Amino acid sequence: MRRTRLNQAMHLPDISLAKLMTLAFGLICSSFALASNLTITPSFDASITSLSDAQAVELNINAAIAEVTSDITTATPMNISVDFGNSTDPTLLASNMAANQDIGFTQYKALLQALPNQTVNQTSAFASLSTTANTGILSGSTDISNIMLTSANLNALGDKTDAASAIALNGGFDDIVTLNLSRLNVTTLGQNNPANFDMQTVVLHEVDEALGIGGWGSTLVSGESLPSDAGVLDLYRYSAPGQHNFTSNANTAAYFSIDGGNTSLINFNQTWSASGSDAGDWGSHSGPALVQDAYILGSGPAGLSAYELTALNVIGYSLTSTGQAVVAPLPVSFWFYLTGMAGLFLPKSRSRR
Repeated sequence: MRRTRLNQAMHLPDISLAKLMTLAFGLICSSFALASNLTITPSFDASITSLSDAQAVELNINAAIAEVTSDITTATPMNISVDFGNSTDPTLLASNMAANQDIGFTQYKALLQALPNQTVNQTSAFASLSTTANTGILSGSTDISNIMLTSANLNALGDKTDAASAIALNGGFDDIVTLNLSRLNVTTLGQNNPANFDMQTVVLHEVDEALGIGGWGSTLVSGESLPSDAGVLDLYRYSAPGQHNFTSNANTAAYFSIDGGNTSLINFNQTWSASGSDAGDWGSHSGPALVQDAYILGSGPAGLSAYELTALNVIGYSLTSTGQAVVAPLPVSFWFYLTGMAGLFLPKSRSRR
């Protein structure tokens, strides 16, 4: 079970002209994305429906779900089921149990490569993966060959059979989310408790994990030995170019990269072992708080950032016209092409005779 503890922030890299042009290209391309094929169906157990403010709680959960489905979509229509409950455990803020299953790395790569209309980020990310049957991620001395995916992620990639098997073992749900509503501000209106957390942010965090990022994006778990399988985000967890980070050593670098470790998009949480937090969440960074931070400030962010959307994109989801990702660096050859095309639209100077 992944348990959420919340506190910190966002890293925006220095913006060079090339990066601005890359971002502009990515935004133009994303404008062609279709409306969402993704439906998330919530259910609420008696611990929520029996509350005096049950309607407000359910509305807030539905608002968080609407945020997700407005930003991401899938190649074919799909529905995921998430059951929500309330806990009075004072040590708990939120937790979730996502249906999950391992598949072979070769099978996983085939599912990724079969995705239609691949984005710049997906092309870069998939090209960075190992070309062998093993991931190149070492658990001790063993090169890992199996990948853990949530049932929602399996469905998004078209693996309906393995998704159904995982759901059957999880009570018929893709995910079971437990919230401690006494520690959450159910509404942003009126007299909120400043010591509490923003409910919509926390729900977004947990739903992201059902989809396959955050806590369920990594198999590294506090208090356990190194696992024999890897999570989908472990494939993009680097400490240096070409060098994966799959260790509990808090003194090592761990960052999210979709070009083989050459470009660090944002830090992963590398204090997970000592703190009991999730290795697949974001680590320390500058700027405002992000939904998938391991530790989030009580006020919380406004919605999914480009970092969460990039992570969801490279594990198999598509972006809608409103979902904007961090754009991968483009090949040098593309810049020659782009600058050549730009010349067609620039005014021509005339010399006087």
